[in-house]
Amino acid sequence: LGVVAFELLTGARPYQLKRGSAAELEEAIAVVEPPLASRMSVGQGAGRTLRGDLDAILNQALKKSMAERYRSMEALADDWQRWLSDQPVSARPDSPVYQLRKFVRRHRVQVAAAALVSLALVVGTGVSLWQAQRAEAARQLAEQEAATARAVQGFLESVFLSNRGDQAQPAAGRQATARDLLDRGAQRITTELQGQPRARLRLLEVLAGMYEDLGELERMRELSELRVAQAALMAPGQRDHERVRALTDLAHALAVGGREVDARARLDEAEALLKSAGLDEASLRLRLLVRRASVHRADDPARAASAAEQALVLAGTLPPSHEAVLAAYLVGEARALRGDPEGAVQVLGDALALVKQRPELGASILAPLHTLVGDAEFARGRFDVAEARYRLGIDVERSRGGSGPLPHLLTMQFGRFLIRQERWREAAEAIAPTWAWARVQTSGYETTVPMASVTQGQALMGMGQWAEGLAALDLAVEQVSRLQDAADIAPSIAAARAAAWVRVQRLADAERALAAIDAELATRSQPAPRAVLQARRALLVARGQAQEALAAWRAQRAASGLAEAPDARAEPVALVEWATLLLASGQHAAAHEHATAAIAAFDARQAAGEPWRGTTPAQAWRVAGTASLAQGRPGDALQALERAVALLRPQVDGARSPDLAEMLALQAEAAQGAGLPQQAAAARRESVAIVAEGRRSSGR
Repeated sequence: LGVVAFELLTGARPYQLKRGSAAELEEAIAVVEPPLASRMSVGQGAGRTLRGDLDAILNQALKKSMAERYRSMEALADDWQRWLSDQPVSARPDSPVYQLRKFVRRHRVQVAAAALVSLALVVGTGVSLWQAQRAEAARQLAEQEAATARAVQGFLESVFLSNRGDQAQPAAGRQATARDLLDRGAQRITTELQGQPRARLRLLEVLAGMYEDLGELERMRELSELRVAQAALMAPGQRDHERVRALTDLAHALAVGGREVDARARLDEAEALLKSAGLDEASLRLRLLVRRASVHRADDPARAASAAEQALVLAGTLPPSHEAVLAAYLVGEARALRGDPEGAVQVLGDALALVKQRPELGASILAPLHTLVGDAEFARGRFDVAEARYRLGIDVERSRGGSGPLPHLLTMQFGRFLIRQERWREAAEAIAPTWAWARVQTSGYETTVPMASVTQGQALMGMGQWAEGLAALDLAVEQVSRLQDAADIAPSIAAARAAAWVRVQRLADAERALAAIDAELATRSQPAPRAVLQARRALLVARGQAQEALAAWRAQRAASGLAEAPDARAEPVALVEWATLLLASGQHAAAHEHATAAIAAFDARQAAGEPWRGTTPAQAWRVAGTASLAQGRPGDALQALERAVALLRPQVDGARSPDLAEMLALQAEAAQGAGLPQQAAAARRESVAIVAEGRRSSGR
């Protein structure tokens, strides 16, 4: 039966015969030790299956001595059944003494090789001890995790049970809100669970995240700092790992609270600890890279982009995680900023697919991912697609029931999109709830607050509500000054206010503001953002220095490697600014030519189903009409200016907009020159009324 089983299990017989004679078979049965079945099997998987109990059963069945074989067929069958039932079998491998005796009998000359056997036994013993130590460490870790889970559960239960009716003041307990319970938990964690450091760390992390969701950034920072202190008290084997985690999260808390300098210092500390402690954990390096990419967006965009790309590559070698989604977000943002919107859309699309499949990895970032796709699509010139993405992001967060700054951030970003298209009225209406929230924030806020104020200010200025717009811009500058470091937005916000001062003829104030921006940028060795350059050109034009403004334009274009005159299809907005500068410098024919090219580009977009919905086309028509008027063609000028007024009206305050008043005055002049005195008088009356209302509302 042993021979039959051996052949069934291995596909070969235990005795390999050269001639196949009966005498040879008898000799093999009597003398030749059969090989282990596991060594005779075909395929690695079969060998692993046979190794161990099955080898032992077959070996015992094929023993030379009857006394060493199974006593009966029932005994062999019992061992088979034990093996099938995953029970210990009665067969055992031969003892070392028996193995050694047989070996010496066959190979006396090679007995000296016994030293190798001893060495193998020593190594095997060492491996066994190492495995035992690992098993013991795993057991201890499991016990620690279980104790941590019990401590966390007990703490949370004690917090929430305070809301039950079984207490001294049940009515007060039942009226406690979720926020009240969170505050109670945060207050108690500062003193409780001193004997459960791991549980305390986890609870501090969870509670800080909950405060972030509520927009309570100061409380988030306080708990994050307490977590760093707690990590420093951990046992040596856990201390460095937990400190790195805690420091990176504290850096995030500081950054979103506007303390960028402190955030970068904590990241430096975490990175130094990672190296000195020799922590080669990919998950920790990924966490640090993601925080680097986020925090350095303000002071060093190149470093931030590099860290984000490294994080994305590293995340690809690890299981999907929240950090992987964040890395994709930051890579998409960086690619869009450096002029690679196609690459941004690709990586963001992958991240969106992952989050939709695994919501637990990034449900909180799903809406911002949609908004960032909107930014990239805007850069690609697909404005309607971009708008749909912005609105989808807002809807996703609204359906999620999100709270804190995130819904306001999404609304502000949509408002910025509308501002870039000069859709002033729509921007002011869209951002109104966020503006109401931003103007009452006094401390512990992030950059969303001043950005909401500047967006509202620009929208109101564009509509013609200059007094309210200036007030919002003043507030934006004040709010950004309260942040520890906002290098990425502070110059642009100050430039927006300087541009507004130019419009209201406060030229000295604008000059001082721009000089202060230049000084600040010089200390940081940062180039001036586009908003600063535009404000400076507007100031030069307002001072009658249009030629200097043209020279500044040419220098900026050359430094960027761009042609002096923008391409109409690729840069229609820039082309309108160029035409405006030419008009201000008295180059009427060239201004008319470029304004007409811009108008054609806008018409082509309209025909293609991708219209430009803002007021830039109105500005292009105004330049064309003004140039025609200067060239003695009042009829052409009148048609162009009528078109300009029609396009401008929907986006401005018709009773107060100085831009509308100026266009109506030009229209009146063109109508008078074209022999239409009644039309000229009507346009002039409306223009005068708008100017008067603007002065009255601003108190001038």
